[in-house]
Amino acid sequence: MDEKGRLFNESLQKIQLPFRLSGLPLYSTEKFTFKLRILSFLHLFFLSSGALGAFHVCWVKAMAGEDFVTVTVMAPCMCFSSLAGFKALHLILNRSKICEIIDKLFAIEEETKNYIVDDIYNKERNSLHKVITYFKAVYIVLLIAFMISPFSIMAKNYFEGDFELVYPFTLSYPFDINHLELYPAVYLHQVECTIAVFLFAGAADSFFYTCCLYISIQFKMLQLQFEILIPDDRSQIRLKFEDVKDKFVELVEWHEKLISLTNLLEVVYGKITLYNFVISSVLICLTLFDVTVIKDVSLALTFLFFLTTCFVQISLLCYFGDKVTQASTEVSDAVYNSLWYKCDISVGKHLLIVLMRSQKPCKLTALGFADVNQRSFMRIMSNAWSYFALLKTMYH
Repeated sequence: MDEKGRLFNESLQKIQLPFRLSGLPLYSTEKFTFKLRILSFLHLFFLSSGALGAFHVCWVKAMAGEDFVTVTVMAPCMCFSSLAGFKALHLILNRSKICEIIDKLFAIEEETKNYIVDDIYNKERNSLHKVITYFKAVYIVLLIAFMISPFSIMAKNYFEGDFELVYPFTLSYPFDINHLELYPAVYLHQVECTIAVFLFAGAADSFFYTCCLYISIQFKMLQLQFEILIPDDRSQIRLKFEDVKDKFVELVEWHEKLISLTNLLEVVYGKITLYNFVISSVLICLTLFDVTVIKDVSLALTFLFFLTTCFVQISLLCYFGDKVTQASTEVSDAVYNSLWYKCDISVGKHLLIVLMRSQKPCKLTALGFADVNQRSFMRIMSNAWSYFALLKTMYH
C-alpha cells in the first residue's frame, strides 16, 4: 500500500470509461475542458431531444384516443431517458463535491493503510467489480439489440413483400422520417440517444456503488480497531484513559471523517435517489404491463430485458446504500465487544459516547423522504405491483 489510495483507485479505473465517453471528468486532477463540455452537451442534447420526441408521441396518441398499450409503449424509454438526464445534470452541477468525495476517500485509505485486512477488501472489491462488469455487459447487449432489431424487422418484412422503414424507437420529429435518404441520420440520432442514456446512467450508478462500498469497508475496518482497542492483558491493573488516548482519538477522528463523507455523498445523491425511487415505481409498472399485454414476441422480450435491468438497478442502489447503514451501525457492537470492562471507568465513559453516537446510523436517503435500504426496495416493488394490478384491471 505504498501508492496512495491504490485500492480505491483500482475501482475508480473500472468505472472511468463511462465518465470519459460521456464527457464528464472523474478525478479532481482532470479539468472540465471545452472539448469535454461540448461532448457532454451533445449527449445531453440528443438525450433530451429523444425524451421529448417520446413524450410527444405518447401525448399525440393519447389525445387521438388510441389504445392504451400503444400509448404506453414509449413511456418506459421516456422515463429512463429523463432519469439518465437528471443524473447527468447532477453529476455536472456537483462536480466539486464528487472530487471532494474522491479526495477524501483517497486520504482516508492512505491514513488507514496499516489497518487494512486484505480478506475483507478483496471480497468486497471483487463483488463490486463483478457488478460493474455485469452492467457493462447488459448495456452493451441492450445497445446491440436496439441497433440490430430494426434491420431484422425490415429484412423480414422485405421477404414478405411489405417493406417499410423501421427505427429502434417511435419518436416524433418536426419532419417526415419516412424517406430513405433521411434514414441514416434519424437512425444514428436514436442510437446516440440510447448511448447517452446508458453512459450517464452507468456513470452515476457505478460511482454511487463504488463510494458506498468503500465507505462500508472503512466502517468495517473501524469496527475491528475498536474491538482490539483494549489489549487482552491478564494483569490486574486496569488501563486508564491516558494509556489508550492516542489510539482512541485516532479512531474517533476516523469515525467523524466517515460520517462527514457519508453526509457529503447524501448531498450529491439525495435528489437523484428521490427521482430514481419515484421513476422506478412507474418504470417497473409500465414495463411489466407492456410485457404482459404486447403480443409481439420480439418486442415483449425487449421490454422483459428492460424490466430486468430496471429491477437490478434499483435493487443494487438499495443494496449498496444499506451496506453503509449496516456497517455504521455495527460500530456500536464493536465498541461493546471490546474489553471495556478491564479498563478504568474513564475509558468506559469515552467508549459509551462512541457507542451512543454509532447507534445513530449513517444513512443515505432520498432527500429525507425515504432511506436507501432493503426496506425501501421492497416498498418500491410493492408500489409498482399495486400500480400494475390497478392498471391491468382498468385495461381489461
